[in-house]
Amino acid sequence: MATITIDGQQYTVDAGKNLLEVCLSVEIDLPYFCWHPAMGSVGACRQCAAKQFADENDSCGWLVTACMTPVQDGNIFSVADTQAVDFRATVIESLMTNHPHDCPVCEEGGECHLQDMTEMSGHTLRRYRGKKRTHRNQYLGPLINHEMNRCISCYRCVRFYKDYAGGKDLSAQASHNHVYFGREKSGVLENEFAGNLVEVCPTGVFTDKTFSAHYSRKWDLQTAPGICHHCAVGCNTTPGSRYDSIRRVVNRYHSEINGYFLCDRGRFGYAYNHHAERLMTVENRAGDELKTLEKGLERLVSVASELATGKAFCVGVGSPRSSLENNFALREFVGVDNFYHGVSSADYVSHRQLAQLMVERQLDIASISDAEKADAIIILGEDIAETAPRMSLALRQAVGNKRLKSAADVGIDAWQDAAVRHYSPYENSADANTPLLIASLTSTRLDDVAAATIHSDPQHIAQLGFYIAATLSGKTSDVELSLDEKTWADAVIATLEEASQPIIVAGCGYQQPALLESSINIFSAIKSAKPKARYYYALPEVNSLGLALLTQDRTLDQKLDRKDHTLLTLWEQLTAVKKQGRRTVMIVLENDLYRRMEHDSVAQLLEAVDELIVLDHLRHPTTQQADWCLPVSTAFESQGTLVSAEGRAQRSYSVLSTESGLYCNARHAWRWLVDAVNAVNAVNESRRRGSDVSNEKMTSWQHCDDITRSISQEIDCLGAITSLIPEGNTPLARQSHRYSGRTAMHANIAVAETKPTQDTESPFNYSMEGRPSHGPLENSAWSPGWNSNQAIHKFQQDVAGRLRGGESGLRLFEFSRSAPAVYFQQRLHHRANVYEKSSDKWLLFPLQSVFGSDELSARADAIAELTLKPCVFLNKADAEALHVVEWDTLLCSVKAQFSMKAQQQLYVRIDDVIPSGVAGALLLVGQHDQGLLSSHWPVAVELVKDASSLPKPIHIIASSGESDYVR
Repeated sequence: MATITIDGQQYTVDAGKNLLEVCLSVEIDLPYFCWHPAMGSVGACRQCAAKQFADENDSCGWLVTACMTPVQDGNIFSVADTQAVDFRATVIESLMTNHPHDCPVCEEGGECHLQDMTEMSGHTLRRYRGKKRTHRNQYLGPLINHEMNRCISCYRCVRFYKDYAGGKDLSAQASHNHVYFGREKSGVLENEFAGNLVEVCPTGVFTDKTFSAHYSRKWDLQTAPGICHHCAVGCNTTPGSRYDSIRRVVNRYHSEINGYFLCDRGRFGYAYNHHAERLMTVENRAGDELKTLEKGLERLVSVASELATGKAFCVGVGSPRSSLENNFALREFVGVDNFYHGVSSADYVSHRQLAQLMVERQLDIASISDAEKADAIIILGEDIAETAPRMSLALRQAVGNKRLKSAADVGIDAWQDAAVRHYSPYENSADANTPLLIASLTSTRLDDVAAATIHSDPQHIAQLGFYIAATLSGKTSDVELSLDEKTWADAVIATLEEASQPIIVAGCGYQQPALLESSINIFSAIKSAKPKARYYYALPEVNSLGLALLTQDRTLDQKLDRKDHTLLTLWEQLTAVKKQGRRTVMIVLENDLYRRMEHDSVAQLLEAVDELIVLDHLRHPTTQQADWCLPVSTAFESQGTLVSAEGRAQRSYSVLSTESGLYCNARHAWRWLVDAVNAVNAVNESRRRGSDVSNEKMTSWQHCDDITRSISQEIDCLGAITSLIPEGNTPLARQSHRYSGRTAMHANIAVAETKPTQDTESPFNYSMEGRPSHGPLENSAWSPGWNSNQAIHKFQQDVAGRLRGGESGLRLFEFSRSAPAVYFQQRLHHRANVYEKSSDKWLLFPLQSVFGSDELSARADAIAELTLKPCVFLNKADAEALHVVEWDTLLCSVKAQFSMKAQQQLYVRIDDVIPSGVAGALLLVGQHDQGLLSSHWPVAVELVKDASSLPKPIHIIASSGESDYVR
């Protein structure tokens, strides 16, 4: 610690931190531009100038750049010194000479860091009357607008895009007063974190193009705490709504999860909420014109009544993209034994095993913050950049930890960004990186920073994992490895033995449960000797783990049998019941069965169902087969609890009300079920038929919190989630205190001011009445003089530290090193090298894409524009054997379970690292409609050149008319 003096006031701070960070931490306002808490200091703008004095007798001092000045015990500084104040005003006046005075039309207006710093610097008079420098803007894709004339050359954009996120196609071009931040030519920004430029840029150079399409000022948005629903990482977001639509999603700071950054899928995938395929009202296959809420409720009431009297048999299919409360309500409605997970068999096995291990405290699961501290990274059989992008970004930062340590050894502070990045005590600069070793089927976005990669079929990658685990445990393994595989495995073993804080990363992207088992074996082999070792398993959907925990009541050694609730055993159960002559009903909650099973398997399943009821907010192939579709609220219109892959339970709150407006017919999913039960019980009560009362527990649920409490009482591992229920009755405001136009919004209906919508579900008001929310319920960062997102430091314990009022979520499972080790039996597989010149069979594995594989974000137009075409990845030799080149088309045929063949036309992509005889097919939303899906990957397929070869797909056409970007 160090005691320093700033403007006569003494402060005790951490020695070695820079002066700017110290000032902000002790709530001294000091303007800045180029510095960012996640990216350190480069001293490019000089806007944070302050005065430093030699001692208390020094009356002159000298100007220093605060972000580049480390603080030491006894330092004396002045922020308010006249010379420093004048210097800062001069700096910003110079920066503003070329900046256009377009605040009234600039989309950054009202949340502009440049506006804040200009006011803070006291520069309010424009003296420059010369001609301003102008630039030509570029087309950067469907997500981001470019207005280069607003640039003040702070270099934040390229520092984030290139240095932090690893992007290759954005750079600083030209020099001096003509520096230009853009691409070599117009085209789509290729990095999956490009959207962060919108928040990183302190001016309006990079703005949200999707927000521009229905723009509103920041202060006119209704906001509430949200959780990203597009993967299982659990990033915190702040969605904003106005006029019955979601206008944008921005990052909500959480020190242990997403920090300051979101991936583009999480930021721009919100438009599914008002997609053309949104279910707006009750629909039925019979085409009944009376599609009202009452009509839909009647059907559920009828089913509930038949259940109460035993006349019908009803099963429920849950959803990994719906909240715990919705899934639990369906489970209670149909009965625990009749509730099914609603995921593929492979996912079911992995999710259940992972959940059980976490309940048994076997795994020390890494948070994003933990991953960023790793000193060795092993990725076993997962393309983490496509399945958990924010974790991938954290691992990219961890690659620099070895360089940070080397720099610290010679006295370079971690915040000295440029010095750290360029320092290396090794002849080969790559040796200065933290070792990252990757085993995958295809090339990945992290390969550019990997120390060693190996590419093989996922089944054999699992065998590599078993070999590594056995060797680390001092056991022998009979896995036969090639020379390259042996070299890679030995490198992993040596790296893990040397590391003190390694992280093992796996996932279910390839849908191979053996990858989970072998990666857990590796973690189990090192966890005793490495107390700081961490494990992470990427799950596919926002509540995959939460859904698994709802029925986590069996041990791992129990094999899959009829008691296990997979979709395959569901068909057997329904068939048996139907043979008894009972009516069968299936209720599907926010799930598309065609994404979970083979096309013909779903057809077989539905033949065993007399009535199919779907509760969802989007149309999809399953809703097309439903007898009744009941519209439910989206995540933006309801609240609920979700459990991330980290085992962190978090709550999401609504920013839209469904009581009126476009979606007034949508109800919370649990509300449909509870109302049906209440209606049945009301009828039975009037008839004095107490014996037919249906589910008394559900009749007591009047609020989402009531269901949360029931879950905690019934499921031990979820007992702590009641702590997420907000305490106190003081309402919170969704609207800012600057909200405008409440009367004018409804002037076309009535001149009189309308009463704000009342929300009895959450602690938030749909108005500006109520106190601002901070800590776990923080929904906007604003402080006097700080209107931009940089205001978040006002609410942190230390800059880039935890929020003062606490942060959202609760880690449900604490790791125990005393828990007995679990080792999975090695699974033996034949090598998947099945291709021979005389054969037309390939072994096909699924591939994931950050754009297109998620069911919700794929419905957002901007994301759809970036989605890859359905394609198959082959190595060059296999492509030549098929006489195809990149972007030719192949017919992929797979033998289905109940029918002859399913076919799909796929574009060819060449990836030389894929083993011969193996192919990877992208699993994109909509692709499953053609039947290219399996419950048991891999599948043997036939690949034949398509004579009707389609034209080369061109997704993006630049403003110049040239094709700049092909995916």
